[in-house]
Amino acid sequence: MQVRTKSVVMAGRSRTIIRDAVPGSTRMVPVFVVDGDAAPEMSGDRGGFFTKAGVPIRHPSAYARKGLSWMVYRCATRVIHVGRKWCEANGIVVVESNGLFDL
Repeated sequence: MQVRTKSVVMAGRSRTIIRDAVPGSTRMVPVFVVDGDAAPEMSGDRGGFFTKAGVPIRHPSAYARKGLSWMVYRCATRVIHVGRKWCEANGIVVVESNGLFDL
């Protein structure tokens, strides 16, 4: 089953309500509205410097000497998916226009 996601443009308070409902989220995680009544859920991986084996490097500047090429930077892929009906039940107004959900 394919999940339809919609790009979201919303007011700052709406984003805060949704992100507060997800443990471990930050204000930089994008929010997408999906059809249904799913509670906010975060998926994806955090970004940063890793070894080629996938072990996170806590202080990459300490290992930045020339010749150490085992560091790899990975972009963050974290996103929050929330159901449209969940938003409406929590007082967040969702409007669909031109195929996009706006909050």
